[in-house]
Amino acid sequence: MRKEIDPCNLELFERRVARHGQCSARYMIALQAGNPETIPMFVADTDFVAAPAIREAILEAAEYGIYGYTALPDGYYEAVCGWQERRHNWKPNPDFVLETPTVLCGLSLAVDTLTEPGDAVIITEPVYAPFSMITNRLGRQLIRNQLFLKDRRWQIDFDTFEQQIIDNNVKAFILCNPHNPVGRVWTIDELRQIGAICARHGVYIISDEIHSDIIYSGYQQHSFLSVCSELAHQAVVLHAPSKAFNIPDMKQSHMFILDTELHDRIRAVYEKRCISGASLIGRRACIAAFTQCDDWLDDMNLYLEGNRDFVIDYCRTHLPQVPICHAEGTFILWPDFNALASEVGIAPAGVNNWLLKEANIYLSDGADFGVEATGYQRMVIGTQRSVVEEALSRITAAVAGA
Repeated sequence: MRKEIDPCNLELFERRVARHGQCSARYMIALQAGNPETIPMFVADTDFVAAPAIREAILEAAEYGIYGYTALPDGYYEAVCGWQERRHNWKPNPDFVLETPTVLCGLSLAVDTLTEPGDAVIITEPVYAPFSMITNRLGRQLIRNQLFLKDRRWQIDFDTFEQQIIDNNVKAFILCNPHNPVGRVWTIDELRQIGAICARHGVYIISDEIHSDIIYSGYQQHSFLSVCSELAHQAVVLHAPSKAFNIPDMKQSHMFILDTELHDRIRAVYEKRCISGASLIGRRACIAAFTQCDDWLDDMNLYLEGNRDFVIDYCRTHLPQVPICHAEGTFILWPDFNALASEVGIAPAGVNNWLLKEANIYLSDGADFGVEATGYQRMVIGTQRSVVEEALSRITAAVAGA
């Protein structure tokens, strides 16, 4: 891990680019909900200009001028699997990589293939809202296991987790690794405990690892299949360059499967649905990200770590009624606004609207992430530090004026 950010990359991270009028979903939604000065910190993309190598790859592909049907470019599987080997210390089988447009497409495909309508699927809340949405839309029974706080760190209650699996005959577990929104990077021991429980009860593991490349100092990301390779027959890993390299609109992601029979089952449904992967431009961007952008990513992680530390220090000094756990990865924080709500005289369920109306910042409402998350908010810090500082200053001013 680099210790100092390259000045050229620092300039990219600090560069503020006008997002209004450029079809940014985050800014368009914020404009509709608030006004042109609303600071949007809810959708999980960043305000960072993409790495130079990615932009160059996209421009080169676009300038060719012919956009007919294309096959996978040379080096695609080597780039995707090589990245996992280089950055995460395991090597997927290139023959068993399925390309999907998005991680959520892969998630839906996995749930639909590995379970039947009416089957129970378990998630650990608070967690990324589409986990429950996809489960419900596919007609599965949603089982909610609640994370709990211990020593200011979110934990899995493994005893309850296993009992819920037994009581509900759970067939699949959707793992968020690292966890969105609480920012946990699961340890080897925790992943092994998950694996052991799921092995005992024949539960499939679908590991969403889209945030796995955004990890802070002192922590190590472990892919589920790198830790529990003996469960290859009942586990899949979902990954993409979209979060780390801010290219979600390239529509490029992939599923890692290590077991032949499991691969063939998922592949059959994949082909039945006529699922296709990314465009040539998306694939070129992916290859560039995974072969030329290690240093850029290391620098971005350092910058994001600085944002995380700034928010935590600021709240400790100026907003002590808003505790925040120390995120270990992702560019997401999970502040608890319940005490603030009491101080300004509003119900916890009204925090999101209060922040929008009184502070003119737009966060994600905690209730969207779980039934017990009212009063929490998801804050995306993938933006310039000056923007982060302005957002916190607005909250402070709004509290003072309440």
